[in-house]
Amino acid sequence: MLRIYDGSRDLTNFVSEKFLEINSVGSQIMPKGTVTVRNNGRVDYHIFLILEGKYKISHLDKEYTLTAGNLALYYPGERQRYEALEKGRSFWLHFSGTAVKEILDSEKLSSGIYKISDAVCSRCFKILNLFKTGDKRYSTSELYKLLLNLSDTKNGGGRIPPEIFSAVAYINSNYYKVFSLDTLAQISGYSKSRFSHLFADSMNTTPLKYQNELRLKNAGDMLLSSSAPIGEIAALVGFADPLYFTRLFTKEFGVSPSEYRKQNAP
Repeated sequence: MLRIYDGSRDLTNFVSEKFLEINSVGSQIMPKGTVTVRNNGRVDYHIFLILEGKYKISHLDKEYTLTAGNLALYYPGERQRYEALEKGRSFWLHFSGTAVKEILDSEKLSSGIYKISDAVCSRCFKILNLFKTGDKRYSTSELYKLLLNLSDTKNGGGRIPPEIFSAVAYINSNYYKVFSLDTLAQISGYSKSRFSHLFADSMNTTPLKYQNELRLKNAGDMLLSSSAPIGEIAALVGFADPLYFTRLFTKEFGVSPSEYRKQNAP
């Protein structure tokens, strides 16, 4: 399936006059053989992150075969082409603003291909979740942090092996759900024991602790960006027991959820 875009009908393809703005963001499953082409690129900046599968990416007249954990950063006007060599899943983000070039230059970030870190992956899903809820102020703040994280990893590369990255991506996008270690091991293609060892070696924590950290971080954001009851927030991030949530939150942040909201509210 070939999809060619010229940008004429894309309402998200614009140059923002704000300091920094996310034009659009999302995640999609691409069947094998799907080809996306923008011969004239876009007028904004584009991040294309591979979450699962294998893709052939064209960038500045060079072709790359990339897998989970790789990211392409396109500058305005650059031709874009990516093809799913097998069924895959990707994350995309388009952004612009008056300060973008200055930020990228100051962080020595150029158009190119990157092997990302876990911090970049986590940030991408946080941006997606915030943008979906309509919280554009916080999502823009997270975009700035994402660019800083990308700058930190551009020379040394990410420390997540591709086999583990798909499981990390799954946790990031489903942190509020209940799933087993068997599910994560199956995604990675390893036995449970081998997966647990590789995950701990790559992430310096266990899958359950990593998931709970994501839940608590998102709960902290919700406490500051909404007036929802604490029990409701606990349920939204995946904790069925509000008391258990409060205990973990207090251990993580040093204060109870109610105190955290009171101390940090704008």
